Amino acid sequence: MKCPNCNHVSETALLQCGECGLAYDRHTLEEYQHVQYLLAWLREQDATLGAATIRRLQDSAEQRLKALHAELFPLGVPAPEPAAFKPADLHSLALLHSLR
Repeated sequence: MKCPNCNHVSETALLQCGECGLAYDRHTLEEYQHVQYLLAWLREQDATLGAATIRRLQDSAEQRLKALHAELFPLGVPAPEPAAFKPADLHSLALLHSLR
């Protein structure tokens, strides 16, 4: 799992970052990472889906990401810019899904 605060990647599914110590609600953190992945995927789909569809989906995903960010960081940690989002590594995603 990737800590949204310090970007430390942990192979465990702990909800507390071993690097910076912040703890997160599991559902919110998983959704946050899924929306980050979706935004990265959408950037690669311009030719397939068309610019207008991509923009509409990106706008919706970015609004949801902002809401999740506010829930994860109530003390006002600045949100990363959308261009900085990278898909989570596949091992972490597979681990998350295996725990459901």
